Parts: sequence; C-alpha cells; structure tokens
Amino acid sequence: MKESGFKKIYEKSKTKLKNNLEVESSLDFEDTNFYNALGSVDIKQMKFRKNGDLELLVTDVYDFNKNSKSKLVQTGRKLQEQGKIKPYFKCIML
Repeated sequence: MKESGFKKIYEKSKTKLKNNLEVESSLDFEDTNFYNALGSVDIKQMKFRKNGDLELLVTDVYDFNKNSKSKLVQTGRKLQEQGKIKPYFKCIML
C-alpha cells in the first residue's frame, strides 16, 4: 500500500505494536481509486502476528454522510433517506 497516511499511522504506532498492543485508527485514502471506492475507513485490531506479519481489519460503512459537501454524496444521502438504498458494513482482513 502506497498510502502515506497508512505509513504515518504505522510509524506512530510502532512502539505499541512492538509491545503486542492492538492499534485502532482511521485513514482517509489519497489514491483516487481507493478514495472513490471507500473514502475513509477505520483500521481495527492492527497487530503483529506471532510470525511477524502485520495483521489488521479495514472496515467501512456504506453510507452517505449527512454533512458532506459533495453533490454525489448528497444525492446518495437523499436516496438513503428515502429507503431506496441501504447502508451496510464491510470488513476486509489484511
């Protein structure tokens, strides 16, 4: 992942991770594809596995934020409020 925001989270969390503590944070994607697909995500249960691999959950709620200034988000919000689309939760384990 080339996201500088993730690299910053990782750098800031190194001490906790080395002490076997889980880290939780959030990330606003910079990459256009990820930003358009997910926007912002929550990072949950980031930790090192016993074999040294970094493991984390990336979670996102498919919803349209009420306070967004984006016309696309506001259109989605209107459809969501009318019950034409429903929010849902997705989680990816990395």
